[in-house]
Amino acid sequence: MIKIGNLLIIIAVVIVAGAVGLATTGTWPFEKVGKPGVVEEAIENLSSLESTSYQLDFTVAAEGKEEDKETLVSFNLTGSTDRRDPEKPRSSLHFQFNFSTGTEEEGMSFAASVVSMGTKELYLKAEELPELPIPFLDQELYKSLEGQWIKIDEEQLREITGIEEPLQQLEQQKEVLREVKAIFSEKKFFDIKEELPEKEISGDLCIGYLTELNKESLKEVLIEYLDLAISLLPDYQLEAGEDEIEKAKQEIPQSIDEFWEKIGGIELEAWVTKEGSLLKQVKFEREITGQEMGNMDMAGGLTGQVEISITLEFFDFNKEFDIEAPQDAKTLEEVITSIMESGSFYLDTSMGQAQDARIISALSQARTVMVYLYANEGDYDNLDCLQEDMVLLCEEVEGQGSRLNIARDASSDSQAVCLWVKLTSAGSWFCADSSGESGWTTVNPNQTGYCSDSKSAVCPPVSVSAP
Repeated sequence: MIKIGNLLIIIAVVIVAGAVGLATTGTWPFEKVGKPGVVEEAIENLSSLESTSYQLDFTVAAEGKEEDKETLVSFNLTGSTDRRDPEKPRSSLHFQFNFSTGTEEEGMSFAASVVSMGTKELYLKAEELPELPIPFLDQELYKSLEGQWIKIDEEQLREITGIEEPLQQLEQQKEVLREVKAIFSEKKFFDIKEELPEKEISGDLCIGYLTELNKESLKEVLIEYLDLAISLLPDYQLEAGEDEIEKAKQEIPQSIDEFWEKIGGIELEAWVTKEGSLLKQVKFEREITGQEMGNMDMAGGLTGQVEISITLEFFDFNKEFDIEAPQDAKTLEEVITSIMESGSFYLDTSMGQAQDARIISALSQARTVMVYLYANEGDYDNLDCLQEDMVLLCEEVEGQGSRLNIARDASSDSQAVCLWVKLTSAGSWFCADSSGESGWTTVNPNQTGYCSDSKSAVCPPVSVSAP
């Protein structure tokens, strides 16, 4: 059964995904979401505008088990979208993610900006990168990427990923969203409980409504949103992902009912402009106890008293602003070349190194399967190339001329496992084990004491950069 805490996250993700969808595709996924109603009409009016700006603030704060220690997760997104040219919608956004536990040593931050010029041209800039080990490069070089605009166009992505027309997938996503909207139009999404006094929000006089999400519509919306997720899964994840999503769909109705019984529903403030009847702001604030959260213990350090705040605001309605491509952007090829010339990055444009990149990517995904499988089954007995999540990953490695090897430690009742591959580079392997070690090695993992099936499952000494 879906935990209440996880269900809250799913609901929050739907709201966040709506804002991100608006930013990246120029389309608001929830337009025409209900039968005639003041809030639904305001959403529909908003979606018909040619240009809009928006800001999303999402914060979760929780008391820790230790006195005066708090876990804080925050996500901020601001952006604008310009749909005056329907054939080439433009958008820009900036987002910031922060996680902290009340100490300087524990936490991470990530910030980036994105500019989209239609469906074939994308610009990315990492403004703050977290202090994390990156397998492909050393930390100094990794951090040097901060502040640099990188241009990614369709031709470059085709060469790197092997996917035909990769940026056109944005257009495919828009088509999927349109199909889902047609279903949403049959639903009543907001139940108005009370009209709030008028107030001005960032220059617009607004009428407020205290609303409650309609429980039955919410069930249907979450299920349909999961159907959307299935349609957007890449082929290699489709079979495994579809099974998990189908399971979640079956559990959602009962989970929503339990959720409503415990916390009494979800109330939101919706503010609508007096002039033009446009959705101006949606605000949700709630303090939730451990019992309501289903005793969720995030990061092993929370008592369960959690404060959640989500504010989504729209402004600059139909403003004539221009979104232009950054002038100082480097192409992805230029960035890769500069990294290669530094001698700190393993990747080059040769066929062998491109194969190694795909091999390591497949092993990294297999590592995710490894973690997921242990969390659900308590051991690694079923982790092999016949396991449904592993089939395509093993085939990908074989397609690059290597083999994904799996070694379990029988002496620990399969509580330890090791994944390793031989790379095309002479005398080079990539290895990951269940203790968390992952990286390149010049020591063959296939020997006793390292990754020897039934005997041991520990990677030899590894490095986060290629030898």
